[in-house]
Amino acid sequence: MAELDRQVKGAIGEYYVLMRMLAKGYTAANINMSVGNAKSFDIICGNPSTNKFVPVQVKSSFDGAKSFNLGLSHKHFLTDGAFDEAKAMQSLHEKIRCPWIFVNVDTSSEIPHFTLYIMSKEQVIKLAFESEKWYINDVERSGQLSENGTVALALKWIEGKDTSTNKRKFFKNPFSVGQFEEAWENLGLE
Repeated sequence: MAELDRQVKGAIGEYYVLMRMLAKGYTAANINMSVGNAKSFDIICGNPSTNKFVPVQVKSSFDGAKSFNLGLSHKHFLTDGAFDEAKAMQSLHEKIRCPWIFVNVDTSSEIPHFTLYIMSKEQVIKLAFESEKWYINDVERSGQLSENGTVALALKWIEGKDTSTNKRKFFKNPFSVGQFEEAWENLGLE
């Protein structure tokens, strides 16, 4: 595959999700076609059978990338250098306003392979809250945590796996393995 910049990779993920939604019989449109890069969501999706509509945020990773950037930094979770649960929840609710679809793209063969992980707004918030709380409170580091560091969700957490290494205390995932792969029901359109 050609060398692609970040925005092109994002567009590939969005268009794959859009195609899958249309193939499932949903009505769907990429909002970025008319607004540039919309802040809170990328696609508007509807179920003509139920007349329910929902905005959807799409995040993509390519070829071995192990995490998805949430668009937040550690400072959104800290007060005086300590994890602040109220501030964390407020920041997450401001950032995560709808279901998210995480697209993992493997281009190691001639035909790319796409894997979708679909999470409700509440599920994304819960995983982000628990993983960042663990990262701030339980990860051993040699220096001080940078407040400007990027907050991300590891692909293995979205897959439902835990984290355990000799440098970090154990992170117990609040979700089970395989819970989000192709979990279209998490859009709330039925």
